[in-house]
Amino acid sequence: MEVLKRLNPALKTSYTPANDPEFELRVPPGIEPALHEQLAALPAAKAPPAAPDGMHRVRPGDSLWSIAREYGTTVAALQEINDIQSSRTLRVGSTLVIPTKGASKAKAPARPKPATAEVAKAQQKR
Repeated sequence: MEVLKRLNPALKTSYTPANDPEFELRVPPGIEPALHEQLAALPAAKAPPAAPDGMHRVRPGDSLWSIAREYGTTVAALQEINDIQSSRTLRVGSTLVIPTKGASKAKAPARPKPATAEVAKAQQKR
């Protein structure tokens, strides 16, 4: 495991990035044939339960940046709609709302505007 960590400094955990099908794991020379045999012998991974449309279930290796990139949004938009103050609060298994274009966190209704002089006169005549 230490050799793999040394050959793959981009890996911060023991998992390869879930959202990057182009990721190439570097392995020591000469080990590739045996590795292919061992990988072929592994049982198929079970996919985690899917999140509903517009939602994302956080997986190992996910970051706000990788999730934002996957859905074509920004880290700031994810933080706003999910009320996330720090990316350190992201937990595997939690579900995030994915913002759609033009959508933002629901805001409190605007306060009514003060009546203008014309509206005030019309209300007095009633």
